[in-house]
Formats: sequence, structure tokens, C-alpha cells
Amino acid sequence: MAIVGKTDTSPGYRRSRWLLTAVLALYFIYTFIPILYVITASTKSNPDLFGTFGLWFSNDFRLFDNLRDLFAQDRGVYGRWLWNSFYYALLSGAGAALVSTLAGYAFSKYEFRGKRFTYALVLGAVMIPALTGPSPRERTRLGQRSARYR
Repeated sequence: MAIVGKTDTSPGYRRSRWLLTAVLALYFIYTFIPILYVITASTKSNPDLFGTFGLWFSNDFRLFDNLRDLFAQDRGVYGRWLWNSFYYALLSGAGAALVSTLAGYAFSKYEFRGKRFTYALVLGAVMIPALTGPSPRERTRLGQRSARYR
């Protein structure tokens, strides 16, 4: 029986493999440079931020001074924001896990009218994000305002 498609030794396979590697390398560079910039910028003083090369550290290492200033700004408001983010992420993650566990148990153990449709709707919403509705950015683009601003 003949194998249809590209094999490890075919020129087409090697070319597509090289192309994929090149695309992934470019994507890595594209996503890594902003992260590198944020890391190096957090270690610089204000004059060094614009007076030195952006993607490398300056001679005056100021990371701990910058962190101290950040947490002291406006009587520690950044610490409150950080705690709120952690708190909401923890609670929403635990709540989502609990609701998902209960729903999964109900789908597996009980028979009820509309079970197949509801299950397909849940799976569709997970697999196709458009079924969950437009994102806030899409609503803004579509001209729909949030209930908060009505």
C-alpha cells in the first residue's frame, strides 16, 4: 500500500518544515520583544528610560526603587488593585469550577427534556466563541453601549 502525502525525506516536507520553523521564530520574536522591553524598562530610572538602549539594562539598576515607588504611589493604591485582581480571579475561577462541576454531573447522571440541545449549546459556546455574544470591543465597534453607560 502506498503512503499518500509528504514523507520525512521528501523535498516538500523539508520545505514546509523550514517555512513553519521560520514563521514560528518570527512570531516568537514578535511576542518576546515587548516582554523584554517591559522587563528592562522596569529596571531603569526615568532619565535612563529614554537615554539608553531600550532592549538592554542600564548601568544604574533601579528595579527595587521603582517597585517601592510603585507600591507607595497614592497611598498604596497599586497594592489594592493587585489584591483585587487576585481576589476576583480566585473567586471567579472557583465559582466557574463549581458551576461547571455541577453542570457536568447533571449532564452525566440525569435525563431531562432538552438535554441534547442544551449540551450542544454549551459545547458550541465553548468551541465557537461567537456563540457567547460579542466581546466588549466588538460591541463598541458595533455601536452598542454597555448597560453601565446608558
